[in-house]
Amino acid sequence: MKKLLLSLALVAAGAGFSYADDVTFDFSDNTLTYDGKASGNNVQPLKSVSKDGVEFTFSKNTASTECAWYYILATDHANAQIRMYSKASVKIAAPSGQKLNKIVFTMAKKDSSWPAKNYSNVTADNGTITPVLTAAADDSFTTLTWENAAGTDAVTITVPATKDSWASANPQFRFSKAVVTLDGQGGPTAPAAPKINGAATFYGANTAITMTAGTGCDIYYTMSTTGEPAEPTASSAKYDGEIVINATTSFKAIAVKDGLSSAVTAATFTKGQVMNVGSISDFLDQNTDEVCTFTNPVTVVGLYNKRYLFVQDATGSLQIFNGANTLDRPYRMGQTIKGFSVKKSVYNGTPQGDAADFVATFPATADGNEHFIAPKKIEPTEEAVKANLNGYVYFTGKLTKTGNNYFMGPVQLYDRFSLKLISDDLLNVDKDYAGYAVMFNTTPEMFYTQVGEPGTVGVSGIDAEQAAIYGAEGYVVAPEGAQVYNMAGMRVANEGLAAGIYLVRSGAKTYKVVVR
Repeated sequence: MKKLLLSLALVAAGAGFSYADDVTFDFSDNTLTYDGKASGNNVQPLKSVSKDGVEFTFSKNTASTECAWYYILATDHANAQIRMYSKASVKIAAPSGQKLNKIVFTMAKKDSSWPAKNYSNVTADNGTITPVLTAAADDSFTTLTWENAAGTDAVTITVPATKDSWASANPQFRFSKAVVTLDGQGGPTAPAAPKINGAATFYGANTAITMTAGTGCDIYYTMSTTGEPAEPTASSAKYDGEIVINATTSFKAIAVKDGLSSAVTAATFTKGQVMNVGSISDFLDQNTDEVCTFTNPVTVVGLYNKRYLFVQDATGSLQIFNGANTLDRPYRMGQTIKGFSVKKSVYNGTPQGDAADFVATFPATADGNEHFIAPKKIEPTEEAVKANLNGYVYFTGKLTKTGNNYFMGPVQLYDRFSLKLISDDLLNVDKDYAGYAVMFNTTPEMFYTQVGEPGTVGVSGIDAEQAAIYGAEGYVVAPEGAQVYNMAGMRVANEGLAAGIYLVRSGAKTYKVVVR
């Protein structure tokens, strides 16, 4: 959640006179007040965005994908946009004492897939929407307008569950701007209730709580660690900056402006409990959202883009995910770690350890010496993938292609780590493919990391020296005295390497390795 000061532009003509006013939401503005969870460059799930008393509240409903505010956390957020998926809805509510008359949505910047591919006609629970498309959108489709001449307190706009006949992909609603026209009676009105922002459940020593309200509002609050707080008044503690708590705490707050008080907002922030587990299987047996600390060591298999960490022990394999890309650790294949905490989650059918709130618990360095871990050979079937979820595996065979996606049998080979090792040149050629077995809903996948000649990615069929030579993330593992060359034939160091293909000369043999 983000705290900011809003700019409020009220056009008041005096008591008893009607007025109309526009509130413009430019979603490239990263100072807008929002409620949601940071995920890389995006906010997803996105719960709400507000300005000048107008609030957009997002709901995924029965959709599989949460609404999102794309690119807003990126350094360059000029093309930031709201994305809503099939079945999702957004409720736009007017400030107290005013009505909504019109909303003009500017469609998100067009690319190869939007809007013609994804857009299907959205609906509103009141008023009218124009245009209503009868064919795929073209370059003239730049704005969408909702209107209700009579005015309404709120409108809910919903993305359809199924695509229109002329659409080529599941429906979405993407917009980069919304201009909201309000109509109401002049004179002062009670301000909107403030927001109390923070993690509903927090872990660790403490957490920070912030409060936000409209421009010109003062916030007064009460708090308690033992029960329900007292009702706040203008004589209560005045909010003047973040409040740090270290235990379960309840708050109540009001906003005050021009002598008028808002409704009371209440929120409780709970300090979560952490469970100790001794193995990956113990962790996988826990309920979703349970937070666990690993008391026994697990072995590092791979760490990718400071985002994906794969580990294993004698009981199973686990994918640890950090959406903020801040898991910056020098872990090497074969080393061990323990004492870290993660939350049990499931992403589209694949269990994960969510590290979003627990990066600080991961040790600065791993224990033990790095060494090669051979992937397990499996058949490219759904059954084999499900039996080895998150495991380091490989299979051998010929690729096929459907659309832009590569498959071996029913298993999609997905370039999760942007290695770009697979192309059409590999179609119908026998190769070894190594990576991590996952499910994406009903589709079995491999997050591939290595492509080689049959019999080269596992220990089986490889001489002892070759088994000790492999590429990792930014470096090459090789015996002492080995020489590393780039593909231009220049000798390079075996550390600090950019992703790509390198040649390793060891003794009388030369090996090709892939550095991530």
